[in-house]
Formats: sequence, structure tokens, C-alpha cells
Amino acid sequence: MGLSLLSEITSAMPAIPNPEYRAEVYLAIANQFNQNAAREDAVEYIEQAIHALAHLPKDLSTFWEHKVVKQLVKAGQQSQAEKLLAELLDRARANENLENRSHDLLDVSTTYVEIGLFDEAVQVAQTIEDEYQRVFRAFDEIVDCAIKNSEYQQVEDLLALVDPEWEQGVVLQEAAAAYAFYGQPERAFSLVQQISFPNGRYHTLRNIFLPRQKQSRDDLLCLLQEGEVYVASEIHLGVKAQALRIMSQPRMRLNQFDHASSLLEEARQLAEGMSLDEPGKAVCREVVLNDIANAWGELNRHMTHQSDDRAAAERTQIAETIGEALANNNAHIANLQRVLQVQSWVQQGSIEEALAIAEQITEAYLKDLALRLAGVSPKAEYLDDVVKDLQKVCVSASQQDDADTGLAILQQVMAQLPALENCITRPTVDLSKDFRSAYKASLLVSVVEAYFQLANTDV
Repeated sequence: MGLSLLSEITSAMPAIPNPEYRAEVYLAIANQFNQNAAREDAVEYIEQAIHALAHLPKDLSTFWEHKVVKQLVKAGQQSQAEKLLAELLDRARANENLENRSHDLLDVSTTYVEIGLFDEAVQVAQTIEDEYQRVFRAFDEIVDCAIKNSEYQQVEDLLALVDPEWEQGVVLQEAAAAYAFYGQPERAFSLVQQISFPNGRYHTLRNIFLPRQKQSRDDLLCLLQEGEVYVASEIHLGVKAQALRIMSQPRMRLNQFDHASSLLEEARQLAEGMSLDEPGKAVCREVVLNDIANAWGELNRHMTHQSDDRAAAERTQIAETIGEALANNNAHIANLQRVLQVQSWVQQGSIEEALAIAEQITEAYLKDLALRLAGVSPKAEYLDDVVKDLQKVCVSASQQDDADTGLAILQQVMAQLPALENCITRPTVDLSKDFRSAYKASLLVSVVEAYFQLANTDV
């Protein structure tokens, strides 16, 4: 496809006076080159971002410098990335405000994690004075990223370092939930057994079995099987009963109603055997029995409406089939072309012709965009609405089978950039140059992403 559009994007940078938002666009381009293994090209735009950020006060550039670090690592510039991150660490330590210092150290720790330097991340995290930022943010991020990247020893090392006991309990809970999320149920339940407080084990089990997107049936069944093995070893009656109740819900989602029923019956029997003074408020008998009763109600609703759900599913499938058929026709492309025609008539000053074309557009958001371009929509006063519509057009362009068609659409979006300067906004919004810069940068980032998606690796 060539780099003509990319040249147009970089040439548009003077339209963004704020260097912060110029850096945002440069980093977006660098990220796309990194994703396409074009490291030398990525470095060129990273350097442009660094140059732009040099014109900002340090308190404003820090956020973007963390992004620079990550892109440098992706581009193979590890030593430069670590040098910049060390500077950010020194800057964070020098912050005299406790709250701000803790937040800045959290950012540094998180960036160390994201570039794979776990030991450094832990060292920085331990120096965070704010307990919430240290335990519930920094440690959680370290654990999650380590498990996601199969760096299991890093989790063990962190557990050995944290103190006091409540901090270790929090890390154990987070690690157990993360192991479950990333398909390591055996490791997950092994950590649950190490949690000393019944209340902590209960809440961890609840998090482990939270419904998750993109979870396969096989993964869920494996998790449930390991959960039932764990339950057999649990000695606290309240935790044991709650665990059975919790596991009944995914069994319902799997339409295994008999299995769910047996789990709830076992949970009820255990709960009724609990003493009134059972320790641990979250697992006391009254709470457990109430939760089980609610689960029974949910099970009955599932069983009653199963046939209705099946009918609804069939209707949904039919609708999806129809939607796919409609998506495969040329109506969408025709509508996009009409938007371009509207733009052309507007540029020529032929508003009536532009409106006539706009009325032929059958997709609501594209029609609305065309009317705004013609200057007749009452919503034309809202800059954020206009930018959002143009971003939708970018997404549509990126999905074109014909790259040339998509590229032409993106070029038309680029042609709208100067017009954004004159958009009227809500009276309550202070539309400063920085505000306009942010919107223009956001739109250019969308163009960049769409362009590289069209070009794929052939950029």
C-alpha cells in the first residue's frame, strides 16, 4: 500500500500544538510497527515521541514516558528503556507528596513488570508506603503478570518476601484467582489451602468461580473437578458449604441441573450441622443457609425456563444468520461511498446535492455523520460526537476487503482534520487548544490503527 497515508498523518502533526498529544500519535505508529516486527521503523517514531515530550514539564511527560519505555523494549532497545525507567524511578522517589510518591512508584513497578523485570518490580513495590497501592495494586499486578507469562517462581519469591500475614493472605488470594483464570486449577487450589483465614478462603473460591469470558467448557469442567477435590479436604464447614454452593452455579450454566442439585443438598446438610457460634462472619450458618436458599431459587428458575431459553437461543441463531447475510452485501460499502460523495459536494458548496445524497444512506450513524458534514444536523455542535463518528468510519474502513477502498475512506477522514478546529462544542466545555489537540490526536490514532490493519504486515 505504500506509506503515503502515513506521510499525511505525520504532516498533520503541526495541527496538534500540544506536544503531549503529538507524542501519543507517534507512539501509536511505533506500536503498530513493533507489532509488525519493523523495529527500525518503530525506533524512528519513538524518537519523535521522545523529542515531543522534551518540550513538556516532567510532571506532564511522565505518563507518556512509561509508554515510551514499553515501546523501546518492544523495539529491542532494552538498555535505553531501562535507563529511562531508572530516571522515572529517581523522579518518583524525589516526590515529596506521600500520595503522589506512592502512585508514581506504583507506575514504575507496573512498568518493570510489563517489560519482564520482576525482581526490580518487587523491589520498587516494597518501597511503596501506601498499603493499598503496595498490596492491592502493585503486588496484584506483579502476581497477575507473572502467572500470565508462566513465571511461577516469581509468585513463590513474592510470597516469601511479603509480611505481615495479612499481606501474604492478599497475595495468596490474588495468585489463586489468577492461576484459575489462566488455566492452572491445581496451582490455584493448592494456594487456597495455604490461606489461613476461613473468610479469605471463601472469598477466593468465589473469585475463582466468577463467570469468565472466553472460558471453554473443558476448562470450566477441569476447574470444577479440581474444586471438588479441594472441597473434600476443606475442614471448615462454612467454607465447605459455600464452596459447594458456589460450584453449583457453573453447573447450572452447563445445564447440569442434577449435579447442581446434589451440590446444593450436600451444602445444606453441612450448613445445618454448623454451630451457631461458628467463627468467621462471612461463613456463619445464617449467611450460608441464606446463600444456599438463593441458589435453590436460581436452580428452579433455570429448570423452569430451560425450554424458553432454548427457544430464545434458536431465535438468536436465526437473527445472527440474517445479520451475516446482510453484512455480506454491498450496502455498507455503498453507504460509505455516499458519505464521501456528501463530503465532496460540501467542499464544492453544493449543500442541496449533499443533502440529497445523505438521505440515501441507510445506516443511522453514517447518515448522521453525513448530515453533520453538511452542517445541518443539530448535533453538529458536539465535537466529541463528530470525532466518535469519524472513528467509527475508521473501523469500517479497516474492515474493507479492498485495501484501496479502505485507504480512500481513511484519506477522507484525514481531510476532516482541519474542519475539527471550527466545530462548536457544548458551552460548558472549555475547548482550549489542548482540548482540541486531544481530539485530533485521538482521531489520528484511530486512522493509524485502521491503516495498519489494512496494510497488515505490508507497510
